[in-house]
Amino acid sequence: MMDAKTLFAIAEPYIIERLLQNGAPLTGKSKAGFGCLITALICACAGAGFLVYALYQWLLFNFTPDIAAALTGAALMFLSALSILTAWGLLKYQKMKSRALQRQMSETVEELIELANGELAEPVRDHPKAALLIASCAGLIAGHKLL
Repeated sequence: MMDAKTLFAIAEPYIIERLLQNGAPLTGKSKAGFGCLITALICACAGAGFLVYALYQWLLFNFTPDIAAALTGAALMFLSALSILTAWGLLKYQKMKSRALQRQMSETVEELIELANGELAEPVRDHPKAALLIASCAGLIAGHKLL
């Protein structure tokens, strides 16, 4: 039977190799970056916990334990409400900016289509095979450049 040390010795190189690979197979994003983000979030949560505890201890010098706990809770509720309002405002701003950009893009595309229809309608009617060949080549080039 294998003990925990033997299993860890076998699994350690494999785990390190998988973590340090360039990207995840499905998303293509770096696992190392994701690991660093998770580590930062864990440290931030631990730091926030110590700050809450320090606030409570500091309030105990001036207030009774029940009042100190209530003030600590109120401070946390205020911070969470402030965070929620900030996130809500940022989301609203991004949505508004996205809608404006989408509206502008659709107006630009409509203008380009109208311009192209006005300029190219007669030559396309006169030479339909050449127009089809040119459109196919343009689509092929655009597909290679964009995709």
